[in-house]
Amino acid sequence: MFRKGLSVMVFVAVVATVGFAQRGRGGGGGGMGGGGGMRGPSTTRVSVVDEIAKELKLSKEQKPELETVLNEARTQALPLLKQADGARIALVQAHLAKQSPDETVKKLAEVNAQILAIQTAAFTKIMAKVDEKQKSKAPKAFELLSLVFEPQPGFGGAGRGR
Repeated sequence: MFRKGLSVMVFVAVVATVGFAQRGRGGGGGGMGGGGGMRGPSTTRVSVVDEIAKELKLSKEQKPELETVLNEARTQALPLLKQADGARIALVQAHLAKQSPDETVKKLAEVNAQILAIQTAAFTKIMAKVDEKQKSKAPKAFELLSLVFEPQPGFGGAGRGR
């Protein structure tokens, strides 16, 4: 009974995650430059960079620094994002095949922890470059930063319905 309940909860979590990742921001490619398919690190965050810069009220000198930090972090996270997407698909497949998702859940948790570590390191670098008044907007900026690390359509077949 517990295993069946866990299986249902995992399936719901995966479906919710996929739905969240595909929610879209401003149409097109989830608000990250439009288009579709797999995108490289420099083309995925155009509007996210602008949103973060606007939220923090970054100067013209600070915005390129933000872009550099985000490019480096996204490049570092890209293989992990692909692994996470593959693990989500494997969870659904395990559920449909009535197999235990335990190992896949463990792998997904490990990959998500690594992605969060990269995200946190990038955020720390960004916060080191802003003044105290700008830091007051840190919570909203961190929320926006998470959009850089969302799964993108094209990883392992995600987003095929678009």
